[in-house]
Amino acid sequence: MDENKFDRVVENVVRGGTYGALAGAAAALLLFRHPSSRSCVFTFGLGCGMGAAYSDAAKDFGALFEGVKREA
Repeated sequence: MDENKFDRVVENVVRGGTYGALAGAAAALLLFRHPSSRSCVFTFGLGCGMGAAYSDAAKDFGALFEGVKREA
């Protein structure tokens, strides 16, 4: 496994989670009053950031599993 690829994936996960959480927190503070609504919007932003990082990681590591057949 390529070390640079793994480092890039970890960096994307940390960066995506942080940016998503910050965007969710900003939207929650501006748009909602109730704490449960704010926490839901914050969590949604965090999930979007982590999902984008996961998508990038799947693209990076997808070449590792192209020839592997899965058994049902």
